[in-house]
Amino acid sequence: MALFRLGLQKKVTETELADEITVVCNGMEGAYIRKFHVIECKCGSCGAKKQSPCEWEQHTGCRAKKWKYSVKVKGTMLTLEKWVHPLYILVDFFCLYEI
Repeated sequence: MALFRLGLQKKVTETELADEITVVCNGMEGAYIRKFHVIECKCGSCGAKKQSPCEWEQHTGCRAKKWKYSVKVKGTMLTLEKWVHPLYILVDFFCLYEI
């Protein structure tokens, strides 16, 4: 997918990625903690339990069993896998797009 808007093309380094980011799966929000590769649930019923992406995907009620595709970064709808392992992105004033 290539979206062309005014911006710069550059490679993203590990230090430029946030340590924690809001993710969504099946309408439920969580906070992905990159350092530990876990998701802290924000549903309220489980008490902010930290789970692996696979476990959290099941907890949200998603039946896909493919967290790399079903867990998405909130706001961009980029899959978590692509956010964790970015290649090149187009840096815009307001949005990030994978090329």
